[in-house]
Amino acid sequence: MDRWELAVPNREDSQRGLVLLGVGVLLVGFEIYDSVVYGFAPSYTLVAILFAFVVGWRIRTMGLYVSQRGVRIRLPYHTRTYDWFEIRDFESKPLPPSRRLLIWVVLKMGEPQRTSVPGSPEVLDQLRARLAARSVGE
Repeated sequence: MDRWELAVPNREDSQRGLVLLGVGVLLVGFEIYDSVVYGFAPSYTLVAILFAFVVGWRIRTMGLYVSQRGVRIRLPYHTRTYDWFEIRDFESKPLPPSRRLLIWVVLKMGEPQRTSVPGSPEVLDQLRARLAARSVGE
């Protein structure tokens, strides 16, 4: 069984996700309290709060994950998984228009895929070392 590990803890995204989760839980509690005490039926507000809760969870779990199998990129709106043999390299490029440096997964076939991980040289070295170790093992 593959165990996916977060390659680099992204505290900034994790903190945003936790705040959204906390606000979601608090607002759900208020909505339930109002429905029990005052007899209000749950409203569209509850749906919006639950949506915020789910989005908060996705943001909290965003990042670049690695395992024996390959690399998994989790973003708020999708998750993509690539086997090690599909990856050519990792690079650090700015994300337009913010110019914030992020790690990109360069595929052998296809477009480079961005991650939510800040592109520091230490992270690049760590990922390239894992990729090299997998290439030697093939």
